[in-house]
Amino acid sequence: MTLLAAFAALLSGSQALASWGSTAYRFFPIHKWVIHWINVRRARRDLAGYIPHMTPKEREILAYLLARNQKTFTAESDGGHAATLLSRGIVTLLVRPGQHVDAERVPMGIPDSLWEVLVRHRDDFPCTVAKGEAVRHPWRVHWQER
Repeated sequence: MTLLAAFAALLSGSQALASWGSTAYRFFPIHKWVIHWINVRRARRDLAGYIPHMTPKEREILAYLLARNQKTFTAESDGGHAATLLSRGIVTLLVRPGQHVDAERVPMGIPDSLWEVLVRHRDDFPCTVAKGEAVRHPWRVHWQER
């Protein structure tokens, strides 16, 4: 009888421990945090590796944003001249589900983790606009270029 009671206690104790572990795993999804950390680290590394291969227009757009310390902007729904930055994930859409936006003024921005990389490489993006000169947004496509 003592052996049966010890077995029942051991069995119920291990089941309780497994239940607590499962609950803790659902409450603290460590695997999701690790995957997010790996993805952010990979995106930073990819951006730093892509900087030497950027087109002059991409550099101009990022130089404009860095010179004004501006992480967000509005552009056409296709991204305009920033379409390549958009497709690479350097620029992302800042639209919430169900939000109504104008096709000519879609909010876009640079994620904070990638912004840190751009700030570290600020010297690679010289601002070519003279002080006081009127500047149009470099990501906008002029109507005569379409």
